[in-house]
Amino acid sequence: MDYLLFLFLGFLDGIAIIALGFKVFRLPVTWFKRELGLIALILTSCSFIVRILIGLPEIDMIVQYSIIVLFFRYHLKVKLFDALMLPAIGYLSFDLVQLIVYPQLISIGLVSIQDIQQNVGYGTFLIQVIGQAMSFLICWLLYRFNLGFSFVACPPHDIEDKFTLQGYDIIMFFGVACSAVVFASILYWLFHYHNQWEFVVSAIAVILGLMLVIAYRKESNDI
Repeated sequence: MDYLLFLFLGFLDGIAIIALGFKVFRLPVTWFKRELGLIALILTSCSFIVRILIGLPEIDMIVQYSIIVLFFRYHLKVKLFDALMLPAIGYLSFDLVQLIVYPQLISIGLVSIQDIQQNVGYGTFLIQVIGQAMSFLICWLLYRFNLGFSFVACPPHDIEDKFTLQGYDIIMFFGVACSAVVFASILYWLFHYHNQWEFVVSAIAVILGLMLVIAYRKESNDI
């Protein structure tokens, strides 16, 4: 039963991550329902293999991010830079939501510090469910009030079109690179230094904030 819940909640995690990336850039989630369902199924299956069967949960996040980038690039036909940026912002947003929810649940005694280190269990699942609910609420608010950025075209893109980094894109690429470092190290840090989760929250908030500010500047210049 625990593993079924793991797979189901992992599926919703995948939907939430991609939906956040889409809605930040005002992309229509409902146009890609089948594609999102497929990638979410792939993500939760890979997560099960990496976390449960292989026993390497520390690499789960960077593996998932890499899969999403490849899926965006080759299935949705998204330009390479956008295929790196959208899931990075979606994943950072999702992680930040969960890491804000986590200490609040500890403070009221619903979960323990050890729950964030577990693959399955009541506390782990509760953190996921509330994080997902908050993420979907954010997506709805972005949609309801027409918030977000519009400089990313709705896929499919002309992926053969050559792209060169210039201006704000260079800073945004730096944010993407920092995001990849976070995805590669965050779970290791939380598993081995869980009492210092504030450092992880601060790092994610700074990187996400930088990327959103650059997106805002880029949007203003494109108007």
